[in-house]
Amino acid sequence: MTDAEKAPDAEKTYFEEKSALYAAAIFRNEYITTHKALYPEDKSFAESIVSPGGWWSSYPDHVGDAADNRWEKMTDEKKAPYYAKAKEVLEDNQKEQSVKEEKAARRRRRKVK
Repeated sequence: MTDAEKAPDAEKTYFEEKSALYAAAIFRNEYITTHKALYPEDKSFAESIVSPGGWWSSYPDHVGDAADNRWEKMTDEKKAPYYAKAKEVLEDNQKEQSVKEEKAARRRRRKVK
C-alpha cells in the first residue's frame, strides 16, 4: 500500500481522535455550566469559567475530574449527541481552513502575475 493509499485512513483516525476530544470538552463545558446554574451554593465551581460559545473553559482540577468521571460513566448512546456536535464543529473548522487556504493561494497567484 502506498502512502497515498494510507493517507485517508490516517486522516480518518486523526478526525476520530479529535472528535473524541471535542465531544468530551463539549460535555465538560455543559456539565460545568449546568452544575453552576443548578447548585449556585457549590462554591467549588465558582472559579470555573466557560466561554460564551462554550469552546474553552478554565476550571480547578477537581471540577474537571468530576466532569470526566461523569463522562466515563455515560453510555455511548448518551454520548452520541456530543459526538455529533463535535463532528459538526470539526467539519466546519475544516471548511473554514479550506477557504482560508484557497484565498491564500489566490493571493499568491495574483502576486506572481
